[in-house]
Amino acid sequence: MGTKLKVLCDQAFLSNTGKLNIIGIFDKISANNFPAAHPQMSAVFVIDAGKEGEFDYSLDIKGPDGVAVVNPDGKTHKAKTGSRGVINVIGNFVGVRIEKAGRYVVNFKAGDFEDSVHFDVDETPKGSA
Repeated sequence: MGTKLKVLCDQAFLSNTGKLNIIGIFDKISANNFPAAHPQMSAVFVIDAGKEGEFDYSLDIKGPDGVAVVNPDGKTHKAKTGSRGVINVIGNFVGVRIEKAGRYVVNFKAGDFEDSVHFDVDETPKGSA
């Protein structure tokens, strides 16, 4: 199993024909004060499982202190690859609570395979637009 693509964005979805659509790629957000909430984001992982089949996976978001702020209980989801053994995993997150500035990590886990993508949160200096 391996990752072909991983990205954070404002929105991601599959078209009627199965094409992966990714809008607004980012790796940094800013907040005026804390705690804050990010209105919506998507994490995209294109996974090559190497063969056709089904597997369980989980997604979580951990804050700068390593504590899960999304999916702390590790709830899993089912995914089924296509005939080429590839799956587009899209995690949509709404209202993610941001307690403080720092690095946040979105983790993908399927069995023994793990990968992640991060984003940094900065505090907007007072008086900035």
